[in-house]
Amino acid sequence: MIRLRLKHVAIASALMAVAVSRIPPRNAGGTVYRHLIPYPGDIATTEAVAPDGVSRAEHVRFARRLITSLASLAPEETVEIRDWPVAPGVSRTLRFQREEIYSPEAEIVVIDNQGEHALPRPKLFALRGVSIDGGDDAVALVVDPASGVIHGVSSLGGEDFEWLAPEPEAASGPLIVPSKSVRLTLPEVPRWTCSQEGLPDLGMERDPGVDSVRAMSLSSRGYMIVAVDTDVELMEQKFNYSRNPSGAIAAAVSYLADIFTRMNVFYERDLNLHLAQGTTFLRVAEPDPYSQPSSD
Repeated sequence: MIRLRLKHVAIASALMAVAVSRIPPRNAGGTVYRHLIPYPGDIATTEAVAPDGVSRAEHVRFARRLITSLASLAPEETVEIRDWPVAPGVSRTLRFQREEIYSPEAEIVVIDNQGEHALPRPKLFALRGVSIDGGDDAVALVVDPASGVIHGVSSLGGEDFEWLAPEPEAASGPLIVPSKSVRLTLPEVPRWTCSQEGLPDLGMERDPGVDSVRAMSLSSRGYMIVAVDTDVELMEQKFNYSRNPSGAIAAAVSYLADIFTRMNVFYERDLNLHLAQGTTFLRVAEPDPYSQPSSD
């Protein structure tokens, strides 16, 4: 099992840029898919404006009965749904597959001054959809059947869109916005380092005649469990744990589920490998084994 450390928010920003334009369809070759036809009003959209104040956006509301139908899908079950939003003002018929985010034995563990506390594991699941006509239109979403919240990413014609989850007190559904409009709202361009800048150059060059990614691709679909161990800085700087402990924990759990859903877009596409989130430690109090004087 690989142990994944999330230091600050650097890994987050790198992963959030993942495009979903080339998610491969599954079960191709004459398979008959079950169809889920939403009732009128099950998917309601409203025009909106993106965070940059200029770009077109769209609020989407999903009826509870549709969320319940999605939650009833078995792992790996595939269904086609018509009129699913992929971008502001654009809907498509998509072929969806439900995927489990967590490995069967995974736990969510909070580590504070009182010790370790295992939390009930949320029933979040991933929903991956591709265009039925073989185009690049696609979505990769995290669904919370308890709250009905859906968030993730989508792609249309090579342009990527964020599905921003609503604020907890908001009655609306996710807000679909161009990914570039979110980046434009950052106060400054972040800079991160991974402490490898001082390592010696080993002089290794890639053989241009070898496609290293394809060479590593598995002949049959692989499965890997990835454990997650966060540090106090992540929980405090990104999720403001000291101000809102319960909200910070919920936000971190949702955030990590989103990361794994996005990572699986290209891990499954390029390596035929599915990453399952394993036991996850959320550290919210010192001492932190990852504490260091540097801000890197």
